[in-house]
Amino acid sequence: MPSHHESGSRAGEMILLPAQQPPVLKALKRFKMFLTMIRS
Repeated sequence: MPSHHESGSRAGEMILLPAQQPPVLKALKRFKMFLTMIRS
């Protein structure tokens, strides 16, 4: 089930996404995203 927690961010900020849920993103305007996966 997708996560439905709303969060806003600005340039230079980051959001941590839960590992066991698919990311659901809705952009208000075009943006570039740098995705990093960390495994333990």
